[in-house]
Amino acid sequence: CGNRGCLERYVGARAIGHLARQLMRSKKSSLRTRSRIDPETIAQEARKGDRVSRDVYARVGYFLGIGITSMINLLDPEIVIVAGGIAQAGRVLFDPIKKTVNERVMGRKFRNFSIVPPKLGDNAGILGAVFYARSKRQLRG
Repeated sequence: CGNRGCLERYVGARAIGHLARQLMRSKKSSLRTRSRIDPETIAQEARKGDRVSRDVYARVGYFLGIGITSMINLLDPEIVIVAGGIAQAGRVLFDPIKKTVNERVMGRKFRNFSIVPPKLGDNAGILGAVFYARSKRQLRG
């Protein structure tokens, strides 16, 4: 987005690829054998145990966890759904998110929340919009 301090700058697809390329300069990585360095490829290598890839998702999960902590502290939701392509990384992303949130959220023992991927995958937003449009049409009769 070009802004400073916004979450996309730290957890967006471009940021993930950039971080991986940065870390590969000083560390061995199986990513060097891959033709594409994108969030999906990095997640695949992280699940196989590649240290650089795991470090990338640990950092992304940390920053996303800070953002989610702010939302929980402010809004106290029962559920936080982490969607988009990044959510497909699975545990390599969600474990660091949950660790960060649990360490930072205020009044943890008084809060009841879950951090989960969307059950409907990448179609959740589209399906939600269709549901919303239909419900508005039915109300108008």
